[in-house]
Amino acid sequence: KWVQHQMIPGLPERSIVVIDNTPCHNKQDNKIPSTNSLKSEIQEWLWNDNIPFDPEMTKAELLISAKQYRPKKTYSIDKLYADAGFTILRLPLYCQT
Repeated sequence: KWVQHQMIPGLPERSIVVIDNTPCHNKQDNKIPSTNSLKSEIQEWLWNDNIPFDPEMTKAELLISAKQYRPKKTYSIDKLYADAGFTILRLPLYCQT
């Protein structure tokens, strides 16, 4: 909320926003399920993304399907800035600044 109500309104138009790898900057939208996910959570993820699966599939098989259809990583904070008309520049992992 701070970004929406404080940061974005204070930036000049057409700014380039440089984002580091702080965990709060890396919350993914539609994150792919992991081995820690419940079978029902994996099925829900596949269903929400319109990815075909057989309800009788094992958890391991469902994860394979999910990985085959892995979406491009998108981050919540990037969308906030992009929707406001800003260009996003992400620093590479472990960048020494």
